Amino acid sequence: MGFQGGIGLEINLNQRAIFLIECYGRYAKISNFQGMARINDWELNIIGLVNDNISIEEGTLYFLKRQTYPGLAILNENAAGYENIRYAVFDLSGFNLRAGIKFRF
Repeated sequence: MGFQGGIGLEINLNQRAIFLIECYGRYAKISNFQGMARINDWELNIIGLVNDNISIEEGTLYFLKRQTYPGLAILNENAAGYENIRYAVFDLSGFNLRAGIKFRF
């Protein structure tokens, strides 16, 4: 759930020009993503045949911040062993301020 809104003000400078200022904002965050990840790791053995190692992980989507790059992972409730971890949040919040002059011809 979230909300959005805005307000604007127009001032007539004369019959052909208007000064306007508008402000819009939105607050919307989505979190608590649940899902399942299927991880398919394969490797070649000594003979040259491919071994498929398929693992399925179910749980909550987490944001992991590593030293080189950030990442996402689906982990179960036992999310221990990570230094910098938090729930993944999709944030659509923002603020917009616009000012200008309109001319009528």
